[in-house]
Amino acid sequence: MGSRRLELLEMIGDGLMGLLLRADDIPAKTESQQMAKSILQLREQGRAGEVTEEMMEQADPRTMAAYTPLDMSLDARMDRARAMGFEDRNYFHGSGDPSLTSFFEPEPDSHMGTIYATSNPYTSGTYVNKPEGGIYPVMVKVDDDTPVIDNKGRTHTRINPFAIDEVRGAPLSDRFAPEDIQRDTMFTSDLQVPEEEVSRLPPNLLDTYRRYYAAEEGNVNVGYPTTTDHIAMGMDDAGIKALKIENIVDKGTYMPRAYPQKSGSNPHPLTDEQKKDIREWEANAMRASSYPATNIQVRDPSLLRSKFARFDPEFAHLRNLSAGAVPAGLIPYIMQYLEDVEREQAN
Repeated sequence: MGSRRLELLEMIGDGLMGLLLRADDIPAKTESQQMAKSILQLREQGRAGEVTEEMMEQADPRTMAAYTPLDMSLDARMDRARAMGFEDRNYFHGSGDPSLTSFFEPEPDSHMGTIYATSNPYTSGTYVNKPEGGIYPVMVKVDDDTPVIDNKGRTHTRINPFAIDEVRGAPLSDRFAPEDIQRDTMFTSDLQVPEEEVSRLPPNLLDTYRRYYAAEEGNVNVGYPTTTDHIAMGMDDAGIKALKIENIVDKGTYMPRAYPQKSGSNPHPLTDEQKKDIREWEANAMRASSYPATNIQVRDPSLLRSKFARFDPEFAHLRNLSAGAVPAGLIPYIMQYLEDVEREQAN
């Protein structure tokens, strides 16, 4: 962790060099460094729009960070992020990919390819399906019309299809076709919600649900609930690129790990005390992964950037997560890592 943090801080400090050199003068010995130089030359020439995803993925991240002619301090990067519309909060995406640089475009009319992230890093750890994987801290670009709903502490498979979009003040069903977000399955029980959750439904529709679906006193039975995946399938037709769900429990199927589960012999065997600490941490992390959090689901990869991105507006058209390095880490360290880096950058 120390060497990775030091390297990141050196990159940020070296970024001042970009103010002293023309792009043509950037040293480049390797192919990846040469690609970074070519990208920065295009940027300097006012041709940043010609830079492609493939080019950015081949570029050396250290060269990009060191010679981009922008202030790379934390405050400056966050100011640029806010100016570009990124929400000033951390989300975490768990992945088995140890070197994730960008996301693919999602499949049309399918939830496949939707990018899910959560404010709970322990929850994101339950989606890391390979020992070499890690957690990616990301920021998301939102606008004034990005829907926000409250799932009231329920799971990702029990979402009220008539939940109030807090941005528009209208039911979610106003933005989605009912057939897109209500589940058609025999394997999920009806969902009963307090009457205030459906208070903004049209009276005729509310009367229909009260008449035909039994519910406990004070509740309304809204039939089958919707899910995060069903909502994702309807986002394209609704013209929604990102959607936020607060107070949702969305635990995956994997155990958060405090230590890489690698095959083969370990050159540094763990002591009994270390093994005990790991077991305790993993048990606590598993409990914490069930806590309600805020989810964001995104259908446009260009809306995502790494917490450590340069936030260069010249490359806003790209879906590359950071247009540079994306630090990934194991869950026990990621929060401390973020705090250490921000503190050291501030000094």
